[in-house]
Amino acid sequence: MAPVIFRLMYCAGLRPFEARTLPVRNFDFDAGVIRIVDSKGRDRDVPVQLDVAEMCREYSERMEMLAPGRWALFPDRSGTTCWSWYSMNSAFRLCWERAGLSRSIGPRPVPYSFRHTFATNCVRRWKAEGADLAGNISLLQAYLGHERVEQTLYYVHMVPGGPGDPAPFNTWEPVDRTREGVDGDA
Repeated sequence: MAPVIFRLMYCAGLRPFEARTLPVRNFDFDAGVIRIVDSKGRDRDVPVQLDVAEMCREYSERMEMLAPGRWALFPDRSGTTCWSWYSMNSAFRLCWERAGLSRSIGPRPVPYSFRHTFATNCVRRWKAEGADLAGNISLLQAYLGHERVEQTLYYVHMVPGGPGDPAPFNTWEPVDRTREGVDGDA
């Protein structure tokens, strides 16, 4: 379950709560669309790449054999409710340590880091493609389900040229988070 939910969060920019509590019925695997309902008081449709949808469909079919009739795409061990916040965080820490990343520089990432990475990677991709970054921020805002653009700009604050930086959007560059000092510890 952990590899699927973490990939989904990374590829779709979902909040951990949205992924953990996602009802099976709210994922249209054929269309590649996730219906997020009442997350921070808002509903939205989140499109995902078809290969991600297919990965989730295959996972769901296997999970249905283990927990028939479950409502949550990512159930707990009993299959009667969703995966808990505690279990998700424990699985994330275990994956992080098994990947040999337990001694990374800066603050240790958490499952919510997938959402931040999704947003910053969108901005980086748009820059590489020469897209209108200022115009696309409103698209990212809608995709992430934010009410105000300032909420979206928070996720790109690690990209130079972000909020508070006088440089225009078209000068944004990716940040090398492997260097010392990037997270304020230099």
